[in-house]
Amino acid sequence: MLVDFIVGLAIATILLIMLWALKGLLLTPIVSGENTDISVELRVTGGEPKLEQTIKGFVWLRDNGTLRANLRIDTRHADVSAKHIAETYAEKYGYITLSKDGESYGGAN
Repeated sequence: MLVDFIVGLAIATILLIMLWALKGLLLTPIVSGENTDISVELRVTGGEPKLEQTIKGFVWLRDNGTLRANLRIDTRHADVSAKHIAETYAEKYGYITLSKDGESYGGAN
């Protein structure tokens, strides 16, 4: 009986790993051409409680190769907290730039 439980658990684990791998394959990477850059602009207005989660999601897509793009965050109309979060990520990742008062600055200009 214990052997049956262990075998069943092993089969379920293998099945879950296979489904996880299949999910990864379904996220088809966006590939840019040789002379093409992809940019994503994120406009923040006021306070945005999910800004850090949004940026982390972009960083995850970028780091795993699904989305090879630069991120430009427009913080002109953001509150102080959102600006601080955006500035922190722009300092940490060279492919994230900020736009304040209409001008861009950061690593990906």
